[in-house]
Order: sequence, then C-alpha cells, then structure tokens
Amino acid sequence: MGALERSEDPVHRIGQYQHHQSDAQLRIVEVLTRAGLSVELVDELLCSVEAGVLAGVQCIAVEMAYGPSDRGEAYRDAWTDGAQRIAGYLVECADRAYEQRGQTASALAAITYWRQRQAEQGAQGVEDQGEGEVGGRG
Repeated sequence: MGALERSEDPVHRIGQYQHHQSDAQLRIVEVLTRAGLSVELVDELLCSVEAGVLAGVQCIAVEMAYGPSDRGEAYRDAWTDGAQRIAGYLVECADRAYEQRGQTASALAAITYWRQRQAEQGAQGVEDQGEGEVGGRG
C-alpha cells in the first residue's frame, strides 16, 4: 500500500479514500492480532477511531451552522437549518460506525478461511505436480 495518487474528481477521490481505508483496516487487524491483541479489542479500537473522526467532522459542521447574515435572515435561517441537519446526520453516522463492532471479526474469519483454502489448494497442486513428475499416476 503506497502513497495515494489522488484523483482530480472529488467523487472518485472519495472512492479512493474508502478503498485505502478498507485495506488499512485489514492490515491493522492483521498486525495487531499477530501482536497478541484480540480481534474484539482491535475491532473496538477501529470502530472508536472511525466514530471519533465522524465526531470531529460533526464539530466542524456545528461551527459552520450559523449562516452568513449579509444575505438576509431567510438565507441565514435556511443555512442554519441545513447545517444543523447535517450535524445531526453526522452524529447518526458516528453512532452507526461505533455500533458496527463485531464486523471486523467476521470479516477476518472469512479472510482467514479463504487464505487457508487457497493455501491448501496450492499445496494440493504442488503434490499433484510432484506425483506427475515421479510417475505416480502413470
């Protein structure tokens, strides 16, 4: 996982960030579980970090909640209402991020299963090749 070459397109760039975030999470889970932390603890830490990031963005939205007064009261009120709705939505997003605890363990179990299966299939392929070379199938 190297440095991200950021797209000029903001929508594509968000997709890039999401993809890299998923890769980073898996790498963090692998490293920390190898270091002896339980998957559950690593999952709790990751969910806490993600919820905390969303909480930080929510604080920024709250700071921006009071619209400019130079465009009139209706504009300012609409701005404030919109910003408050966004801030409320960000709280819901942070809640959901934190409540997703347990999914990391499930994902890691699936990844482990598929890696073991690939390794077994690879080992079986090597055994089959070895038998063919020795003439065991004759």
